[in-house]
Amino acid sequence: MSRLIIPVSDNLDKKNTYTQYARRYNIALKNEFYFEAMLITYAMMEDRLRSWLYYLGCLDNKGSRDFDCKSCKKEIRFMFDNNDSSKFRFPVIGNISGKRAILEATLKWADSGYENSENSKYLTAVKKYYEKKLNIHEVMEQFDKMEKWCSYRNEVIHALMNKNVESVNAELAERVVEGMAIARYFDNLVKRIKTNSGIRKSINLK
Repeated sequence: MSRLIIPVSDNLDKKNTYTQYARRYNIALKNEFYFEAMLITYAMMEDRLRSWLYYLGCLDNKGSRDFDCKSCKKEIRFMFDNNDSSKFRFPVIGNISGKRAILEATLKWADSGYENSENSKYLTAVKKYYEKKLNIHEVMEQFDKMEKWCSYRNEVIHALMNKNVESVNAELAERVVEGMAIARYFDNLVKRIKTNSGIRKSINLK
C-alpha cells in the first residue's frame, strides 16, 4: 500500500515537524482540545520508540516499515525468552505494542546480566551503551506507564461513544499531560542511545 502522506525528507524537515506539532500540542492543551493533544502525544511515543529501534540497528534506514536488518536479527531473537523457535515470530513494528515488545526484550536481556554479550560485536555494543546510558529498571517502569496510558488512549479512541462523558472529561486533561511526560522521557532516552550511532556501527550500518 502506497503512502497517502509525504514523509519527512531529512533531519531538518523532521526537526521542523517536531517544532510545529509541539506548538500545536501546547495550543491544544491551552484551549482544552485534549483529543488533538492526545493524538500528538501518541504519535510522539510511536516515533521515539521507532527511533530507538533505528539506533538499535533493527531498521536499515529511517524509512523502513518493518524490522528489516538481518545483521542483528539473530541477536535480537536471542534476547526473547522463547525456547520454541519454530513458533517465534518477530513483533510487527507498525504498531506501538510491537515496538515495545522488541525493546522490552532487550531490556530484560540486559536486566538478566547481558547473557552472551561477549560473543558478538553487536551484543557487546548494546551492553556498552545500555550500561552507560540507561537505568534499566527506570526505563522498564516507564514502559509499564506507557502500556497503561496506551490502554486508556485505546479506550478513548476506539470506544468513545460507549463511555460516560463525565468520566472521560474528568481525567482527559491529566492523562494527556501524563502521556506527554512519558513521551518526553523516551525522547531524552533516544538522544542518549544515538550518541555516535555506536550500536549501528558495530554491524556496519551508517
